[in-house]
Amino acid sequence: MIELSNTNKQYQEIKDELVLEIAEIDMKLEETQEKIATLNKMAEVLINLKSEDHETRN
Repeated sequence: MIELSNTNKQYQEIKDELVLEIAEIDMKLEETQEKIATLNKMAEVLINLKSEDHETRN
């Protein structure tokens, strides 16, 4: 019974650590996705500016 309790506790600790690690990775992923979205918007603006620049030169 005691051995089972210890094993169960270890399982719970490992599970808690994994849940925490997954949550941290999920937050990092969300931050990365936000950065990518910002970079995509910046790229779109630059492409539009370059396109407008070519139109005014012609």
